[in-house]
Amino acid sequence: MQTTRKQFLKQAGFALAGSLLPYSKLFAGINFGQKFTVDVNHPMYCSNNLRDHYLFSENKIRHNVSDDIFTYNKEVNDPLKDVLYSGDVGGCTSATAYDCTWSDGHDNKWASSTVPETTLKYKVSYPKSAIQKANGHDYQNVPLPCIILFHAGGFKECTPYDDDFMETLLYEFARKGFIAISVSYRTGRLADGDFSSAHEQLATYRGIQDARGAIRTIMRRNTSTGGFHNMTFKIDENQVFIGGASAGAAICMNVCYLRTQSMVNETFPVNSTSALTIEDALGPIDADYYDSDHTDELPIIRGILSCWGALRMPLKHGGQDVDADEPLFFLPDSDDVTNSQNPPVIAFHGKLDTTNIYPDDDEQYISNSTSNSRRKENDCLLEAENFIIKQPEMGPPAVNFFVKKGSGLNIYNILKDDRIDRFTLLYSDCNAGHGLKYSTDDYSSGFTDETNVTKYIAARTAVFCQAVMNYTSTSRVHPPANYTGSRSHFVDCLDSRICDEDAFPGSNDCTVTSCPEDL
Repeated sequence: MQTTRKQFLKQAGFALAGSLLPYSKLFAGINFGQKFTVDVNHPMYCSNNLRDHYLFSENKIRHNVSDDIFTYNKEVNDPLKDVLYSGDVGGCTSATAYDCTWSDGHDNKWASSTVPETTLKYKVSYPKSAIQKANGHDYQNVPLPCIILFHAGGFKECTPYDDDFMETLLYEFARKGFIAISVSYRTGRLADGDFSSAHEQLATYRGIQDARGAIRTIMRRNTSTGGFHNMTFKIDENQVFIGGASAGAAICMNVCYLRTQSMVNETFPVNSTSALTIEDALGPIDADYYDSDHTDELPIIRGILSCWGALRMPLKHGGQDVDADEPLFFLPDSDDVTNSQNPPVIAFHGKLDTTNIYPDDDEQYISNSTSNSRRKENDCLLEAENFIIKQPEMGPPAVNFFVKKGSGLNIYNILKDDRIDRFTLLYSDCNAGHGLKYSTDDYSSGFTDETNVTKYIAARTAVFCQAVMNYTSTSRVHPPANYTGSRSHFVDCLDSRICDEDAFPGSNDCTVTSCPEDL
């Protein structure tokens, strides 16, 4: 049989690659003399108890490896601008003036004086592939689900994307069979006490831009040939989840539920004297700042993890009072015939949270700054004009608030509304505040330390993702509100369900549905 030139070159390439494999650092974990088998497990299978067990042993995952850190900005970053304020206390800067450069030279943890690095980077933890380790995972035939995480920090300067909470989540998700990614995004703002400054709102918008750019870049690299990811791991693009803590959770919910530019703009209202809208000031939410095609659509996000996060929500929309009817603003578009919008969420929120208020009341209303130094900004923007946030209107009638921050409880009730009908889980701790600061912030896990409570959160999220991945329907992408039974709000109650036990459908012994009002 004759061999074509193409076949010959292919066979020769395989032969050459085979001769070099033993000498490559990438394949250093493989003993080429032993029998070669591959792992084909997947976390969606209900035979895997993700509540209690791991799919991969510690030596079969890559975690905290410098080679698994990637940048996602374009090589040429103009007009992308970062911002550094001398008055922003982040613990890593001694700046005395504004710095609008995109390079992260002000973040001493990552940059050197000679080689500044971009803030826009992400790190990956994942099960080792069959080309990295004997008996490693067969990504070619069994790509794995991905969860993309965004860190906390209130958009304050130099908040790390590898704090203990993020590192624990990355490790736990990787061992449970997920490709886990932690994303660093632009930070920097000037706070104004209990008021929301123009600088904070610009920081939130930058976070939304960066998150969308990071997700598109990760997906583009997942399908590209050569370089980046495809020699080490492969993402199942139908099983993409995102999540975060505090500001990172807010970013995730803003990305998914404020799905259009107009919806985003509506939650960042500007004063009548403002020369710029938020879009004018920083560019569109899908700006061409990243190593991806900015016209690419985001993948369908299958679910969100929100840890004490908040979603920006207008109080009025199209002349209607959406504060009184919150689902109205988030109703799916008429052409969303597969119900692919408004993904499911698993949320953890403390009743005593004073940063992102838990109860659905007027304490969630955002009070915009009124001082000249905090209500406007004209530095580090695309145009040399003023961006001025909306000010109270004297009326009549007087209007003092325009936007609120909806908590995990708000999102839970919005998604369960019959007009949206989405699978959602909410874990409320009546004695917890913002984050995992105290031994009482345990979400009924029985643990008193942050690491083990974080592991509990990861386990519940893995089971949530497992349930979502097992949902199949010819008419809709996302499962309905009652997908795993009537119990979906766990108030000071341990959720011990597993995939193949009582989750399809099921219930547990939790009977309390709200926190006592006197707390």
